[in-house]
Amino acid sequence: MRNGSPSSERRRLGRLIAVAACGIPLVSARAASLSGAPQVWVSALAALGFGAAAVLPLRYFRPKTTVRFQIAVGLAVAALIFAAWWYFAG
Repeated sequence: MRNGSPSSERRRLGRLIAVAACGIPLVSARAASLSGAPQVWVSALAALGFGAAAVLPLRYFRPKTTVRFQIAVGLAVAALIFAAWWYFAG
């Protein structure tokens, strides 16, 4: 544990988890695309990553927002992105 208060450690861990929640689906989507996976899975993973990224401003500007609400917002954005892809390209 680094020198500092426990609250700063929690914030640092929260940022790390947020970056992982955005990065893992996006990197997985890219890897799936390169390996020849069906486009539906690639688009679903990418939408999930962008949905997680949409929550980052909410976490930054309204830090007291509940995790349940943040997850709901991320899933709603991911569903909208995937639905738009399904409508226009699917």
